[in-house]
Amino acid sequence: MRSKTAIALFLSLLNTVEISAQWQRMIYQSDGPFRVILYDSLNSSLIGGGWFSHINGIQANKIAQWDGFNWAPMDSGAPYGAPIYSLFQYQGSIFSSSTMHEYPDDRNRWLYSWDGTDWDTTLGSFYSVVHGSFQVNGLLGLSGGFDTIAGMPCSRVVVWDGSQWDCMPLPTTWGWVNAMAYFQGQWYAGGNYYDTLTGIHDLERWNGSTFESFGGASLSSGLDYVASMAVYNNELYISGIFHTGNGLPDDYIMRWDGQTLRDVGGGLNGQAIRLKVYKDHLYALGGFYNAGGISVHQFAKWDGIRWSEVIPDLTTDLEIADFCFGDGDLYIGGAFSTINSDSFPVVARYEGYDLLLVSESTINSTYCSPTYSQRQLIVDCPELHDATALLTDMQGRELELMKIRNGHGIMTLQSHRAGCYLLRIESKLGEYTNTFKVILPGD
Repeated sequence: MRSKTAIALFLSLLNTVEISAQWQRMIYQSDGPFRVILYDSLNSSLIGGGWFSHINGIQANKIAQWDGFNWAPMDSGAPYGAPIYSLFQYQGSIFSSSTMHEYPDDRNRWLYSWDGTDWDTTLGSFYSVVHGSFQVNGLLGLSGGFDTIAGMPCSRVVVWDGSQWDCMPLPTTWGWVNAMAYFQGQWYAGGNYYDTLTGIHDLERWNGSTFESFGGASLSSGLDYVASMAVYNNELYISGIFHTGNGLPDDYIMRWDGQTLRDVGGGLNGQAIRLKVYKDHLYALGGFYNAGGISVHQFAKWDGIRWSEVIPDLTTDLEIADFCFGDGDLYIGGAFSTINSDSFPVVARYEGYDLLLVSESTINSTYCSPTYSQRQLIVDCPELHDATALLTDMQGRELELMKIRNGHGIMTLQSHRAGCYLLRIESKLGEYTNTFKVILPGD
């Protein structure tokens, strides 16, 4: 008969140190949500685009710039009905995809650069939306729903080398490419389309002359699609709506090392619409609330081994649509009006986010390992010389307290029921705390 003493489960819930990071309200009134945001590192400003026409009483047609104190319109913005679909910075210039001007030929242009006072079609006339961008070694890859550039046939995927366009024509009669990435010497494209030459849906790579499948993966027609891609730790990460089967290792997110498609630490329970890399982590944002078994709220980060929350206990009332980083701060934008039940309409800044990353790094270097055997909780924290461990029930009632000396402590449980408990470990000086969820098997 299997002994119950071998079935205690410990889950690290929360690591904390004292930090000064906090949310800052940036908008008091907006008549529409944000879709995309971008931090302009050259001018230390935030640019946001979406469906709005006014911010804080200022007219700003779907795009505006924040200088750290105030919002300002960017010329006449996008006054012709379409929102801002994408924003990116390339060689010092800001680019936006929307309809900024009207033209005599009645054909909308969908890619504009900002010169500080006006929007211009510097890189040529794109006759449909640009959804994705990827930069590598001075090259700029763009993808979307376009089929021509300045009158030149060019379907969905193209690369700018600084002086001319290199088209990678995707043979399709419908759909668009949401994302592209350059990985191990090849360009990859993902979206919602059907390749009429290969018969492949939604995800392919360019072999120099045509698109082709890779890794034995096959997305299904219909609702499946790729939303975002990013390169992190020499692997290509792919997210969207797809499910295990047809060569796919997991639901909603997977990674490709050049040889094999693999899952990502237990995956997500919904799609990630944005994948971005910042410092030592891959960040995912979308319609999910669980990442690798960890409860999160639309937003999670991956360190190559495990998932974790981006901001502890973050909640919003509505969607977070995009995020970016700048000067050590985190910015989020979307349709939300509250963060953790406080008023923060559509855009907010988490000041001092890098401090939170530093504190996590400090915490993660201190390793604690609780185990359970024969009515005893045994705690080993090799780097903690003087600390306490407090066991409480889920209502916060204190049950047992013990000292950790020279990295080791034993808590003898007089009696307990099977169920969930919390074990909080705290160093004497308070520089380290860690709370574990403890599932005990009972007597």
